Amino acid sequence: ILLRWSLNWLEPYKPIYDFFRPVMALAITISVAWLISQVFRQLVRGYGISLVQKIGLEVDEIILPFEAVVNVLIGLFAALAFANSQDIHLVGFIASLGILATAIGLAAQSAISQLIGTIVIYLDRPYIKGDYIRLPNGIYGRIESIGLRSTKVRTAAKSTLMIIPNSKMGDVEIENITRGKKVMVLLYLDFQRLLEPQEEALVEQVVKDSTNAINGIDPGSTKITLNPLENKKQTRARVTFFILGSMENSIQLRKRLLEIANDNISKELAAHGIEFYTQDPTIYVESPMTL
Repeated sequence: ILLRWSLNWLEPYKPIYDFFRPVMALAITISVAWLISQVFRQLVRGYGISLVQKIGLEVDEIILPFEAVVNVLIGLFAALAFANSQDIHLVGFIASLGILATAIGLAAQSAISQLIGTIVIYLDRPYIKGDYIRLPNGIYGRIESIGLRSTKVRTAAKSTLMIIPNSKMGDVEIENITRGKKVMVLLYLDFQRLLEPQEEALVEQVVKDSTNAINGIDPGSTKITLNPLENKKQTRARVTFFILGSMENSIQLRKRLLEIANDNISKELAAHGIEFYTQDPTIYVESPMTL
């Protein structure tokens, strides 16, 4: 923005000013759109996760597609804002193409169907590049690329390349083998005194209830080990469990849910006079994929 304001000094030099003005306007538009997108993402992951969890819905199925849709809308509004700032009548131009678009649409229904399938795949993200999948017809292989029209799958047995239209990929049941991978979490809780047997049982129950309530935690995988530290004056709890999924966004959402669960554990135990502190960092270990 400061650079844009500094262009006023170049107004006497009209050719130079006219050249840099749209460039700076585009840079500001992109920067502001990116900033709004990042702020929105932080707000959603800071407050939206708790709301979705209370409703009882799957976080991945709501948060990630919602973020994608909002980012698309931000991009559209940014394009309109830039066009208006440059006296480009983008809306009128698009409207003038309505008849032509209708004619092209009737002649290219198949291509539009492919494009819609692509949009569904990018929003729902049943697989990403590098994932191993299995289809109902027995095809098993690795996703090599996701194009605008089709998905390319490298088969495991023959190493041949299957090119499948995205419209068909959006209608079939897909078994994602890669997302069978689990991430093991090691969490250490240090209590400020030795716990009594009744308190240890309470800690185990509170931790299990808080972690098992998180969507994406492998049910029944939570294990808690309570042992005295070397000074014999404190108790350490080692909590291990598995996060399901392999997508980076999914893992980040799970980590945010763990922070919320940790706050709930603190409040619940503090109500019973049990205080602890968490060792940093929490350890995440990827578990091998099961075929």
